Amino acid sequence: MGNNGKNRNFIYYFLIMLTILSWSSTFISTKILLSDFKPIDLFVYRFVLAYILTIPFYPHFHKPESLKTELYEIALGVTGGSLYFLGESYAIKYSTPSNVAILVATAPLATIFLARCFLKSEQITKQVTIGGFIALSGVLMVVYNGIAMPYIEPFSCLLAMISVVSWGFYSIILKLIESKYPTIYITRKTFFWAVVTILPLYFMTKAPFEIRLFLKPVNAFNLLLLAFFASTMAYAIWGKVTLALGAAKTSNFLYLIPLLTLAESSIILDEPFSIYAVLGAVLILSGVIIAELARGSK
Repeated sequence: MGNNGKNRNFIYYFLIMLTILSWSSTFISTKILLSDFKPIDLFVYRFVLAYILTIPFYPHFHKPESLKTELYEIALGVTGGSLYFLGESYAIKYSTPSNVAILVATAPLATIFLARCFLKSEQITKQVTIGGFIALSGVLMVVYNGIAMPYIEPFSCLLAMISVVSWGFYSIILKLIESKYPTIYITRKTFFWAVVTILPLYFMTKAPFEIRLFLKPVNAFNLLLLAFFASTMAYAIWGKVTLALGAAKTSNFLYLIPLLTLAESSIILDEPFSIYAVLGAVLILSGVIIAELARGSK
């Protein structure tokens, strides 16, 4: 029995690491795909494919539960879908994947402060404030890295922070939504509304559809990674592992994402390994961890 439990835990931790590797590599895949696709086109292709691939995991369709629930699901599609990923994609277009990954790591802090403002459910303790200032110093370090490297557009830092704030609102709405259906169904609805809410802009700015771009092996591989592994499979695995090991244990692995992206960018994209980016990552992760520990000790 003990060995079976250890074996199961090993499998769960292995699946966690696969998921984290998948999520850390999305910044790299996005950068590669942006050489052939515009950010908005890439977003639509990725999430239409992700929606289709999610159906086998929950092959059921339901009428809206209520107007309130449906409005929340639309808001999830905007904050956690169209607004978040467009901000992130445009940031990656004008910056490096590692810079964006590091900045996006501040999302848990944004969630804490926004929850305090809108839900009154979070207490901004001294420890949380200290963590916030440490993380902010890390953000400034990454911004300086963008200024110091002339091929990076510092404006991309603002785009990345828009994504961070958007994800904070997404996390709050996710807490408010009341649904009798499983998380995978809510995720699929999020994909659906993410695409629907961006379609007007997509048709206004749409580039000519070229099938040859999808047939390029590098594009096909990275699009599949984004839509299937990083969206459909990763969300399904994360939900299962969180139920088995608990949210606290699994969430700690998220701190590895910016560090892995730093390493992957250097290896795959031959991105310069900047000391400012590394220091920024360390400060941001330290600040987020301090704030999260303060929240967890309440």
